[in-house]
Amino acid sequence: RALLMLAILSTTLHAADMSARDVSKLLFAAEQGSSPDLSGIDLAGLDLAGLDFKQATLAKSNLFGADLSRADLTRTNLKGAVLDRSSI
Repeated sequence: RALLMLAILSTTLHAADMSARDVSKLLFAAEQGSSPDLSGIDLAGLDLAGLDFKQATLAKSNLFGADLSRADLTRTNLKGAVLDRSSI
């Protein structure tokens, strides 16, 4: 029983694929006019407020509960992204 509970918990409790700092560094390093690829990445629950996403591709990424307030999402590809409970 304990192993079954551990298996269930490990599938429901997980960390994002990247930290907010990692995302910030990647976006800061991206050249103007490039399109940083964050497609399919789990960014759930991260504080990404105020970031300039520089037309990034976030298609099919998990942004559940992420804080995107004041973020520049101009021309950002969010097709198929999970945005439930996120703040935009």
